[in-house]
Amino acid sequence: MRVLDPPLTADAIVTLLHALTGADELSHDQLSDQSANDHHADIHSHSDHLGITANQHHVEAHAAADHSDQTATGAELEALTDGSETALHTHTPLQSAILEDNRNMASASGDVTYNGFGFQPRAIIIVAAVLNGVSSHVGIVDSALIDYGWHVLHSTPIVRSGAGIMAEEDVNKYQAGNVSAFTSDGFTVTWTKVSTPVGSINFRSLCLR
Repeated sequence: MRVLDPPLTADAIVTLLHALTGADELSHDQLSDQSANDHHADIHSHSDHLGITANQHHVEAHAAADHSDQTATGAELEALTDGSETALHTHTPLQSAILEDNRNMASASGDVTYNGFGFQPRAIIIVAAVLNGVSSHVGIVDSALIDYGWHVLHSTPIVRSGAGIMAEEDVNKYQAGNVSAFTSDGFTVTWTKVSTPVGSINFRSLCLR
């Protein structure tokens, strides 16, 4: 008997045939008139539906890796989670602080620690000058404690320096300082006195983390 109105759905046909055949399994070929969207409970693979487009989704279970942009390497996941298996890490905002200090140019060579920044810096920018003098200096220190500087004395051209801080009273009479350590609250400068300079170095340090 053929029912014309309403037509039987694929599920209804499967149910009817199961009842008539004692629930024998049916193949796709036996239901060749089913369209791609007439879904049923048969377990099947993607290749069984060659005419189905990417957007005609169905209930077949599959792995995330079946989708082209869902994979990640172990190293990428470690970087994303900071070694944690349960939570993404957060990035600490940039911290910065400026403090002003002075150095007596007549002081002997040695280490001096400058604290009060509130954190351990990772880089420093230093601007220095001899008070009421004619010497000025701009220095930078990176996270590896490498110092660079640019120095001016009188009206001479700017010269590069290997010191983070430097101040001259006159030619070959100066104090030079290199940042030798970062502390939990600031940094340590190793000062070198050359000849017999006098006066006071004023410097401001911008510490960054």
